[in-house]
Amino acid sequence: MKTKSIIILASTLLIGFFLGWLSSTYLQNKKFREIRAYSSMEGIRFSVLNKINPTEEQKKEILPVVEKFSRKNLELRRKYMKEFIEVRDEFHNELFPLLTKEQVQDIEKSRHQGPALRRNGSGPNYYRNRPADSLRPRRGRR
Repeated sequence: MKTKSIIILASTLLIGFFLGWLSSTYLQNKKFREIRAYSSMEGIRFSVLNKINPTEEQKKEILPVVEKFSRKNLELRRKYMKEFIEVRDEFHNELFPLLTKEQVQDIEKSRHQGPALRRNGSGPNYYRNRPADSLRPRRGRR
């Protein structure tokens, strides 16, 4: 009797942890999808129209406004990324000469433990043209 109660309690706890993990993952992915939608004009248009649910007459008036500001949003994102990369490269150019070869290798190793796109080498390479590039052999796609 006591063993049966412990097994039921333990299995209930495991099922609860599993369901919590699943729901947390689902909610995170849903939120990330909403955020990523703003990285393209189609995504912005879909998100805005989905949220406001306009009538057909409203849609004809709303679409030009949405497209105008989605273009501005995308231009701003590109400008920000370009400036971000320039500042990061300046930082690397000043920092890496002050580091030992091992410290630079540690930074390189931790860089590959980032997002999945960078881990498998298929994502954009924001780390090129740094002093550390000459310290390691080139692998994979660049």
